[in-house]
Amino acid sequence: VEAATHFSRALEVAKRTHSDNRQITKLHTAVGQSLELSGRHEQALKNYDDMQAYGAEQGDPSIVMSALMAKATIYSIFTRLHNPERSTQMLMEALEISREIGDHAIQAKLNWNLMLNHLFSKKFEQALVYAHVALKLARESDNREQLAFVLNDLCRLYTCLGRFDEAYVVIQEARSLWKALDHQVMLADNYGSEAEARFNAGEFDAALALTEQALQITEHVKNIWGQSYNRMLMAFVHLGRGELGEGIKLAEQSIELSDEAGLIASSTGLRSELAWTYAYCGAFEKAYPLIEDALQVAESKQPIWKAFPQSGKVRIHLLQNDLRAAEQTAGGEYLQPISIPYARFTIFLSLANIELAVAKEQYAIALSLLEDLLNEVTSQTRVDVCEVLRWKGIALVGLNRPDEAFQTLTEACSLAKRLGANPQLWLILANLADVNAKLGIDKEAESNRAEARKIVEQIAESLRAVGLTESFLDQPRVRELMR
Repeated sequence: VEAATHFSRALEVAKRTHSDNRQITKLHTAVGQSLELSGRHEQALKNYDDMQAYGAEQGDPSIVMSALMAKATIYSIFTRLHNPERSTQMLMEALEISREIGDHAIQAKLNWNLMLNHLFSKKFEQALVYAHVALKLARESDNREQLAFVLNDLCRLYTCLGRFDEAYVVIQEARSLWKALDHQVMLADNYGSEAEARFNAGEFDAALALTEQALQITEHVKNIWGQSYNRMLMAFVHLGRGELGEGIKLAEQSIELSDEAGLIASSTGLRSELAWTYAYCGAFEKAYPLIEDALQVAESKQPIWKAFPQSGKVRIHLLQNDLRAAEQTAGGEYLQPISIPYARFTIFLSLANIELAVAKEQYAIALSLLEDLLNEVTSQTRVDVCEVLRWKGIALVGLNRPDEAFQTLTEACSLAKRLGANPQLWLILANLADVNAKLGIDKEAESNRAEARKIVEQIAESLRAVGLTESFLDQPRVRELMR
């Protein structure tokens, strides 16, 4: 924030004293980057608009090209300004200018921008093509900062493709560059990027350790966006392991910071997930106001993401067995996945369609949706797949195919145990107990229930710090298991 102020004043002086174009371009870029790093994307965009206008006035296409590229980056990432079509248009305009003036060095940055744009449009294979070109050109140009940016975001692309080992390699190379450049904000983002990869790979302990390092940096440099982002990642880990009390506290902190910093993934996405978590714990009086807040935030800041809180609301209604309200919320149509590229967001939204089909006893439709979802996400993530398999088991039971349901639920149970995904595991064990009972394997059914009860007790204890133990234990599905 202080850097942006100083750079802005320097820019005013440079223009007033008619400094050369190179100096003014450098200062416009510095102002914009400082504003972006402090989460002030609208102001950054206004700065780049001014930069583009200045380039046009001076008849300097290189300045116009640089401004277009900077604007395209803002439109390609997840802010309230996200607009991949506009980003692509600007990148193509910049690409044409670069060809006209013969600027080959800028190609690395252009291809990096195109990689980002396609990544955040969930066009992974196209993004990978641009990533490889950007990486090659960045290495050839000997621009360490540009190379670090490409490597940093290539990690995210590999994560979304489920290519975790490759993600670890590129992010660690980027880290060495950020350290050498002493770029603290991007070093923190680097740790967060690897944490995302580790989380999606099911390596919860490693993910938590990385986010703690990142959070320490962001607090030191007073970067609110980063503080929100890292608390969100930490919340994912704790919620995923069944440490719900700690996860809820971190989620609440992240959301509060995100509203100030403009981190839409937290203010909309995490707010929706927290609302659903409250409902999972039986605290519907907390869940409904929060999911309404998420819907309002999405409507005002990122309307194309409205389906995400909408899906959360459908699922909350179904937890209360309110089919009519769930159908009204869904609007009579399948909710369509949004452009967040991570598989866990796709799963969260898609489960609303699946759970609604099951509630309507449309088991064949549910099974078809489940198969499509598994085909999409199984190669991309190890997190939440066990929950998808649980619902597949439920659909198979509904179709009177208990042997297949047993196999599916056994697979789900094994995966949940490997991950330590306790919030899902106790439900899987309860469903598996019902199937075993139906198959006449009563001893195994009771063993499943006993194991599930222990997990429920652990989760209930974790909720004591946030006062949700009683509401969790008082749910009909929990009481039925614990009796």
